[in-house]
Amino acid sequence: MSPATPNNTTNLNLPQAETFIQDEWESEVLPRLPQGWQEQAVEHQAFVRSRKLQCPGDLLRGLLAYVLVARSFRHLGAWSLMLGLADVSEADWRKRLRQAGAWLSWLFRERLAVARPLSPWLVQGGWLRIVLQDATHLTCPGPRGLVWRLHSAFDLLAGRLTDMVVTSKQVAEDLRLLTVQAGDLVITDSANGYRDRLSFLRAAGADGISRFSAQSLPLSDEAGHPIDLVRWLKGRHAPAGRIGERAVWITVNQKQEPVRIVCLRLTEEQKVRAQKRKRAKARDDKRQIRQDTLYLAGWLLLVTTVETSRLTAAEVLALYRCRWQIELFFKRIKQLLSAQQIRAHHPQSAQATIAALLLCWSLQEEEAVQARLALQAASASLLVPGSAAEPLLIEVAEDPAGPISLWQLHVLCLDQLRRQVQGSISAQRFRSCLGRCRRFLQGSRRRRTHWYWTQFQQFASPSPVEVGR
Repeated sequence: MSPATPNNTTNLNLPQAETFIQDEWESEVLPRLPQGWQEQAVEHQAFVRSRKLQCPGDLLRGLLAYVLVARSFRHLGAWSLMLGLADVSEADWRKRLRQAGAWLSWLFRERLAVARPLSPWLVQGGWLRIVLQDATHLTCPGPRGLVWRLHSAFDLLAGRLTDMVVTSKQVAEDLRLLTVQAGDLVITDSANGYRDRLSFLRAAGADGISRFSAQSLPLSDEAGHPIDLVRWLKGRHAPAGRIGERAVWITVNQKQEPVRIVCLRLTEEQKVRAQKRKRAKARDDKRQIRQDTLYLAGWLLLVTTVETSRLTAAEVLALYRCRWQIELFFKRIKQLLSAQQIRAHHPQSAQATIAALLLCWSLQEEEAVQARLALQAASASLLVPGSAAEPLLIEVAEDPAGPISLWQLHVLCLDQLRRQVQGSISAQRFRSCLGRCRRFLQGSRRRRTHWYWTQFQQFASPSPVEVGR
């Protein structure tokens, strides 16, 4: 079969053919892939020759099974044989994963385009969406294993990932690596609290809220005179919980641009914890900590390009607290996909594995978002007397006023995707394929005795060798 005209059917002449249980791979998963995904498999040289794998759909199923179901390439080979997908060796699956990295990345990025759920509050402020930006790390095995940095953008109201760029750890966190659209309200941490990043957001027609430090963001007044931030804060004599704000200017390319800073005095307990972290970092860097640094540790310092007429200081602080949601997103994606450590030593294998994991996450995330919206709509219709909401294919058996656990929702949706990828293998099919699976069941090539097999053969033989003499 020519790879230029792929289809979604699998026809293998495997022993003891039987009627298989129809699974949901072709009916539920493949229709959700972006248009032209089969042609892109050929264009990205992921599916060059059929050679036992009949179509790109079978290849994709095997690659997703590697990150969702299989514990190794050997396990993947046995699973694909028993399912009737392909009789492919573990070395061949490893090679196919490396070749499919670019295609998997294309599939993931094409699925990131999502609708924007507008709210009256956003429209009133002139924004289209609230985007949380941050980065996290994924590591590979070994003390010198590769470390990959995932630069991510998370839509707060849509509740899903909107952009991600995977780089090595040598590439610093930078919001300019991600797609910023006009009308975005970008919320990020101190890694992006620099003058050039704020100017970039303004030039893109977006606004930003970022944490900053006095050393990384020089401030001045309208006349261009430097502002002593420590002196200004001390002059306020602010108790814990007091909010301070003022208009300031930053200099970018010898041009002054107005911004606004919002400062929150932390509680005594929060200040002590922050100062402890500062001292520990100074000790690790083998430098002496300054008193001004310890004083500033007792403040939450934010800078924003949004004017006071559009956002109050309290609203700026409330929006920045939402940034924690992207940290929870990182926790979900690492723990639910077991992605704390990537099972790869080769860079191409690691990148392809990360792309496959992200594609799996985007597939289940779409289902989770739809389920969350349906549950919220059902709760709203039950809470509003006489509401005429459209019928939903769900039942609310408990109090609808309770919050929905996103963690549990993603667990269920990921389990559903895992079952759709894994499929069903009957007991008869399992027994009939054991002979051909023998090469996947043999021990490793390590130079050590397999004691159970040796002793089993010794004592199960008709005349066992006498021992103990």
